[in-house]
Amino acid sequence: AIVAIITYFLHVWVGTYLYEGYNPLSQAISDLTADDSPVKTIARTLSSIYGLLSTIVVLGFIYYRGIFNHKISRLGLLFFSTMMIVSATGYALFPLSASGYAGSFQDVMHMIVTIIVVSFTIISLILLAIGFKNKIYRMITIASFILLMTSSMLMSVVSPNYFGVMERISVYTVVLYFGFLSIVVLHKRGI
Repeated sequence: AIVAIITYFLHVWVGTYLYEGYNPLSQAISDLTADDSPVKTIARTLSSIYGLLSTIVVLGFIYYRGIFNHKISRLGLLFFSTMMIVSATGYALFPLSASGYAGSFQDVMHMIVTIIVVSFTIISLILLAIGFKNKIYRMITIASFILLMTSSMLMSVVSPNYFGVMERISVYTVVLYFGFLSIVVLHKRGI
């Protein structure tokens, strides 16, 4: 999971650094892997490595879901794992056709993947917050949910000049929560 997370952040940081004229304050992360991105090869490669590694980790989540005593937390883990798999495959299959939103079939599919990913993330965090009996786990989950929801809502309210900031807060919250869940699973397995 740690290597996956590092790879994800490398995809964003390297892509941002190499993409001349890219503005991380206003532009979406998906612009880095768009068909017209000058850094799409490196960004897609790193993103694909993240997708592969995170899929392997969440398949482990699914395998070890029985270590969670509460059925609701097991269901939350399944929703989170499904979201990660949909994210890895969906964004790889349907990158944006152009920076921003050009309205092509590929872009529509990219938005559908986003809707599924966001919905499953919200559902999983709610279920995990309810299901976790450990107060620290629950508080981290609730804090992640609040941060995710606040930044997601602010995306439509703040100036377009800061869309990228709000998106990064939202996406980074999910990526870091993935790392947290990995630690929880390892801890519960006694590793």
